[in-house]
Amino acid sequence: MIFFVYLIMILNLIISEKYANEILFGKKRQEYRDFKPFYKSKIEGKDITKIQFFVGYSANRVKFICDCTDIVHDENLYEIHIENPIFN
Repeated sequence: MIFFVYLIMILNLIISEKYANEILFGKKRQEYRDFKPFYKSKIEGKDITKIQFFVGYSANRVKFICDCTDIVHDENLYEIHIENPIFN
C-alpha cells in the first residue's frame, strides 16, 4: 500500500481592505512585500503553496486564502503571485 503525504505550507499576511477587495474581485494577482529579514525568514527556503490574508488586526477580521503560484524577488521586493481567492 502506498501513501502520499502532501504538505501545505501557508504564509499568513496582513492586508488592507482596499487591496483585499482587489484580490477578491480578480483585479490584483500579485502581492508585494519588502525584502527585509522578517519576510525573508517566512519565505526563503519554504515551499509555500497557500497565502492566508487577514484584513486588518481586529479580532473579528475578514480572512481568505489564495493559491500561491510563484514567489520571485529582487534586492528590494518579494513578488507573490496569487490566484483562486476563497473565503475560509
